[in-house]
Amino acid sequence: MEVQINGIRAVVDDDEARRILMERLIGLKEPRLISSEHVSAPRIGVEWAGQGGIYAGIGVRGGEQGHLIVGPEYPDALDWSAAMSWASNLHQRGFADFVLPWRKAQALCFANVPELFKPDSYYWSSEQHESYSIDAWFQGFNSGGQGYWSKDNKLRARAVRWLPI
Repeated sequence: MEVQINGIRAVVDDDEARRILMERLIGLKEPRLISSEHVSAPRIGVEWAGQGGIYAGIGVRGGEQGHLIVGPEYPDALDWSAAMSWASNLHQRGFADFVLPWRKAQALCFANVPELFKPDSYYWSSEQHESYSIDAWFQGFNSGGQGYWSKDNKLRARAVRWLPI
């Protein structure tokens, strides 16, 4: 079952949707909310059924832990603005919350699922350089290094999703 609340789209297992409906019908004042604490993640590097991509592991974003799910890759190189736009407008497998990965997410991908990325390529992150607004950060998947480059350059892009724990 696909659900959209406040512009956020999610896929809920039919059995879980029935359980919530039954809890509500039998008069619970505050039915339990579905959270990723009750979700069993697959092994790293395996497609996460119903989550829109391949599981890359648990990471940190803004001090919050969550599951990182690697989605599709753009078929060609593109500049940073086009990469940001592509990822944020991506609708894949019932999800519309894809983004370019932030730097820590890219490091997690290099550590856990480097085989999902072209080894001799650089991939844009979603992070602009703090001091140089004309530059943005990237991740290399040959040696794992991160650096920054002018946003006008063309690099690869791969989208990710974040499921907070």
